[in-house]
Amino acid sequence: MPTTAVPIPAAPTEAEMKASPATPSRNSAPETRIKLNEAVVKALPVPETGNRVHYFPGAILQGKEAPRGFGVRVSAGGVKSFVLNYRIKLRERRYTIGQHPDWSVLDAVNEARGLRQRIDRGEDPLDERDAVAKETTLKAIAEARRERQGSPRREGQRDV
Repeated sequence: MPTTAVPIPAAPTEAEMKASPATPSRNSAPETRIKLNEAVVKALPVPETGNRVHYFPGAILQGKEAPRGFGVRVSAGGVKSFVLNYRIKLRERRYTIGQHPDWSVLDAVNEARGLRQRIDRGEDPLDERDAVAKETTLKAIAEARRERQGSPRREGQRDV
């Protein structure tokens, strides 16, 4: 029986590889998108120790896309919190939006979209939150109380 030679395809040239990348680009055919919902968040595995953040890049929730950096942090105690990871001024930051089920997935995604818009404008939401936290120190609370009540300090009383 005669044998026929089967040609072996040549390795792609560098130009061909650039023209058709191995991984699809964002502009290529639509990929299978992750659907994000309450059931997906409830089903996230709980780590044995520490915590783990599960990111949902490009996940779709009721027709809206979750912003980049959106994820769910799961602690070893089973607590699930919605977070937004972002970079601003060469620093990586993580903003905790709130805990599940106090926050629904839809509300958390909407909040993350608003935060992402602020970040894209150059604002840092954590700086604002830190400033509010610094204003509510014990000393500031005591001074505000003194101003409201107008009671003079007793002799020998220390500043708080």
